[in-house]
Amino acid sequence: MLSVLLQEGIANLDTLIHSTNKDIVDIKSANHDAIFNRIKDKESAIAEFEKNRALVAECISELVKQNPDKELSSILSDDENEHFDTLRQRLSTLKDINHRFARMVISVKGFYASLLEKMMPTKMEGYSKVVDNNLFLEANIRA
Repeated sequence: MLSVLLQEGIANLDTLIHSTNKDIVDIKSANHDAIFNRIKDKESAIAEFEKNRALVAECISELVKQNPDKELSSILSDDENEHFDTLRQRLSTLKDINHRFARMVISVKGFYASLLEKMMPTKMEGYSKVVDNNLFLEANIRA
């Protein structure tokens, strides 16, 4: 049972890695609709992974209770230990890819924010940003 749960977790991570790699390609070509269309699939894979993770934790907890004086790696089969290693590797890969994608998202957000600020200058009124109509008209006249 544990081996099957670990394999499902690895499959979920592979799905997330594949989807995030597609997101990176699409953000480079400004294909934002494709990124947004994958959100539900990614959320589903994350939910499934979290469910599997909880089940794996239960299985491990039970194994440790049955064998309190043994180390976890000696309790698990060779296949299960290999699956755990693969799972750790995939988690690390997903973390790196997500970090790369997040940096791109922040860059794109900064670009759009600066573009919007140039098109519609704002000023602070209290704690709120509002369009500065004087500068907005000036920017339109110069263009």
